Amino acid sequence: MSIRNLFNLTIERPIEPVVNYATNAQREEALHMEVQEYVTTTHIEDRIEKLLYALEDGASGNPNTEIGIWVSGFYGSGKSSFTKYLGMALDTDRQLAGKPFRERLAERLSPTLRQRLLTLTQRHPAAVVMLDLASEASGAMRLVHEELYRKVLQWAGFSSEARTRDLELRLMRDGKLDAFKSRAQEEAGTPWEELRDDPYFGIQVASSLAHEFYPQQFPTPDTLANTAELQVERGLDEDVATMLALVRKKTGYQNVIFVIDEVGQYVAPVDDRITMLQGLAEALKRQGHAILLVTAQQTLTNDNPDAALNSAKLTKLLARFPMQLELKSGDISHIITERLLKKNAAGTTALYQLFDQVGQSLQHATRLHDVSVLRLPEFSRDKFADLYPFLPQHFELMLRLLSRLATKHGGLGLRSALKLTQDMLLDRATGTAVADFELGRLITLADFYRVLTLEIGRSLGYLTAAVDRARQVFGADSLAAEAAAAVAVLQIIEEVVPVTFANVAALLQPDARQLRTPAQVKQALEQLIDHEKLPFALLNDQVRILSEEVKELETLRNSYLPNATERLALEHEAIRELLPDTTRRTMLGATAP
Repeated sequence: MSIRNLFNLTIERPIEPVVNYATNAQREEALHMEVQEYVTTTHIEDRIEKLLYALEDGASGNPNTEIGIWVSGFYGSGKSSFTKYLGMALDTDRQLAGKPFRERLAERLSPTLRQRLLTLTQRHPAAVVMLDLASEASGAMRLVHEELYRKVLQWAGFSSEARTRDLELRLMRDGKLDAFKSRAQEEAGTPWEELRDDPYFGIQVASSLAHEFYPQQFPTPDTLANTAELQVERGLDEDVATMLALVRKKTGYQNVIFVIDEVGQYVAPVDDRITMLQGLAEALKRQGHAILLVTAQQTLTNDNPDAALNSAKLTKLLARFPMQLELKSGDISHIITERLLKKNAAGTTALYQLFDQVGQSLQHATRLHDVSVLRLPEFSRDKFADLYPFLPQHFELMLRLLSRLATKHGGLGLRSALKLTQDMLLDRATGTAVADFELGRLITLADFYRVLTLEIGRSLGYLTAAVDRARQVFGADSLAAEAAAAVAVLQIIEEVVPVTFANVAALLQPDARQLRTPAQVKQALEQLIDHEKLPFALLNDQVRILSEEVKELETLRNSYLPNATERLALEHEAIRELLPDTTRRTMLGATAP
């Protein structure tokens, strides 16, 4: 039986590479399928319930209620899906396939939680604006409230071109926007809505009419077009008031929810961004009837052993984001099992039989060592059948790996854990998909590397260069090449899994029926280390890939061999530092100083 035939559903069905907040007509069908497949565990439903309580409290307008909600979790842990679907469900006007989105999501919830969601949205209708900082940030090093301000104006129908947008806002405040739109259509013969985002013709029309409507501020028809950016002095409170006024005017709802994805990655490196995020929450609280829901890999404490990342700098946000919802990484294996890896009856039977034959020896061969940071799932008959061809530890490693790569380049271009799982089954870069192998084939770290090569190379090019050189020396299909790939992957998360001979061997078992011995993998690793043209080394009992700079220093250090006189002088110096005078004189002789 091939692996492909084990699954309950076809594993080729489309799965979005990443979860983001952007939607359009083409995405509606995919979104419908996503929601139908959304898996809510007991843990996730608990988080949803707490969130709904907080939203109900915030909707009351109580000035003593903090309005910040911080959702944390590893990259790939589901926090973006969590906030995306809830954000859309809380948006009173959001429809999907002819029904309110809240009803689509409610179908995935337990009866009690379903009723709570529907009751909340009925009692406290709200408008929702969603911003994905990982993909929608302007790249201009703006503060969070400035990115949100830009997003709200775009959502409200203003131009995406900054100069035109500021002009439109001025016209709206002065009650002249409708007249401007009429004049723009007269001038261009095209509705203004089709022109406003055009950075060439649109800005020319806007510039000409800016002179007409505001001749003192724009003395010539091309003043606006020749201005790099309008100098508009605005304060945080003014921006917040403008955003809320625009949203309320467009929707008619008093309650407003702002949902911002990947805030932690965006603000953590810059102190000013943290301070102004705190200010944004405070300003929204002063205005009332507003909620700020954000996601981050980081928690707001610096001592959480289960967190993807801790940041001492972010602790200053605790007072503004007292509601903290951490999504546990343990749910990801269950979600992936339900959505992708669920087996049919014949597949489950075949895997039970395989486990009965090889389970004990496989568990011993794949056991990781010195991984106290990692909470490894049980290795049971049912767990093996659920996750096959993956091993229980793979999903924890996957999330750690995705999280670490996301810190290197902001998560852009990375895949969700679900998509990465699918790609490891179906990727044909090596000629044969894992799904086409016969029962027994296991996923290894070499498969992780194969699928994530581009992402690793983008930020850690010396790792991929080392693997490429190992393949050239030993052959692409050699055990040494597989071992090189495994070292590259583990080195990214070495604080979680030490890159020892034993751990590399445990994660390079490609077939449950034909297990490799640790000695075989150790020999392959020693070949890499001993080859003078490869940047592999054994440092403190861990295999390392050295960058060119480190390799040069290591070579220089190894080239220096002290002679007998130098060794004796070093020994004397060490004894002088460590031993009392009398003992030292006895060891070194009466003439010793």
